[in-house]
Amino acid sequence: MEERGIDPVIPLGVPAGQRPEVSFRVWENLRELYPILHKEIMTPAGPLTAAVRRTPDWPHGMEIPLLSDFNVSIFVKPWLENMEDVERWAYVHMPPRRREVAAFQEKMVKARALVEQLGSATMATIDMELTAAFLLFGTRSIYLSIKHPKVIE
Repeated sequence: MEERGIDPVIPLGVPAGQRPEVSFRVWENLRELYPILHKEIMTPAGPLTAAVRRTPDWPHGMEIPLLSDFNVSIFVKPWLENMEDVERWAYVHMPPRRREVAAFQEKMVKARALVEQLGSATMATIDMELTAAFLLFGTRSIYLSIKHPKVIE
């Protein structure tokens, strides 16, 4: 960030909870110049899937986060495309449970040390509203907001 003239900011946010019966798998298709990374989250309502083109600047390793700015421009298949996907999303975006809160508290301790080391600020994400739609639906969210506003709502 400093190389690009941007002040470093330590992002913080309490992770969402998910239903205990949710599971996932990740795999990669290596046949392309930039491999396509796939993630499937199995929910009681069916699978929720996404795929991204894993470019050299992909920061998440073998993971496709549900909400990441990096997803939007390299989605091959976004997380949400229709109402069925929205129903599946409800299983993976719930209020945090004790486990998520404990992980967040641990992250806060590490973040504080980093903030003190760098002299940087923190940024807490509280509510993302339409930004979340863009991160989940990709650029298609613009089309959906006009043609199928119920999906975005």
